[in-house]
This record gives sequence, C-alpha cells and structure tokens, in this order.
Amino acid sequence: MASNSRLVLLLLPLFLLTAMVAIAAAQPPDDSRTVTVEVLEHLTDIIKWKMIQLNAGVVRDAIFETPGVMQQITRPRIVEDQVGFRNLGSYGQCYIVKIVATAFYYRTVPGQALPSITIRHGVEAIAAIAVLNGNFNHAFVQLLTKFFPLPQP
Repeated sequence: MASNSRLVLLLLPLFLLTAMVAIAAAQPPDDSRTVTVEVLEHLTDIIKWKMIQLNAGVVRDAIFETPGVMQQITRPRIVEDQVGFRNLGSYGQCYIVKIVATAFYYRTVPGQALPSITIRHGVEAIAAIAVLNGNFNHAFVQLLTKFFPLPQP
C-alpha cells in the first residue's frame, strides 16, 4: 500500500504539469489579437507626437546622440501587420509596433559652409507603447529603438 502512495506522489506533479500545458494550449495568446483601425490611428498619433518632440529637441534620446550628425525623422507610419499586443491585466495594454519613416541626417564638415544632407527612405524602428487602463490619453512610448539603416559615412 505504501508503494502505491509513493507512486501517486511521484506522478502527481506530472499530471498537474500536463493539465496546465493543456489549459495553456487551449487559450490563444494575447499577441494573436488584431488591432482595430481606431487603435492603429491612436498609436500613429502617439508616434508622430514622439517624433515631433525628438525633432524639436524637447526630449533627448539615444536615437539622436550621434556625434557630428543631426538627425530628423519625418513621416512615421506604423506597419499594420507588424503590431503586437500584450494585455497587462488591470494596468492596461502594451503594443509593440514597427515604424517606417524617412530620416534626414545633417552632417557638418569642417571647412564647408553648408552641411551635407543624407536622406534615407524606409528607415525602421521598433517601439513599445504602454496604454494605461485602455485610455490613449494616458499612453506613452516606453521604448524606441534606433532607426536603421544608418547613413553611409
């Protein structure tokens, strides 16, 4: 009788693990949800506002810390099929978006009167946007990567 109870105690964690995996597999992950057009418009507005702040120098970010080069990002747009969604429970949601934009790089070269300008179309970055309690008025950009490809020297 004692050997049966030991066997049950040894197999119980395996049964519990199997049940948890089956339950998790039956539920779709949050990332599989699609975002609505309205949500996409709100996210685009947030990204445009962040680019205005960065371009105006109101907010400094590692994106703009290239020595000797001034960078401006224009016409940012979110790639619709590259939007990820994660529910943060009672706190809100987090959207991971891919941004495509045009970048202007101004280089100052010693001895030249005018700076050299490089224009790059289709530069890409990834942003994480947190939306608190589903209210886009309380949304903010948590993370913004550098825009790639970088200009050629």
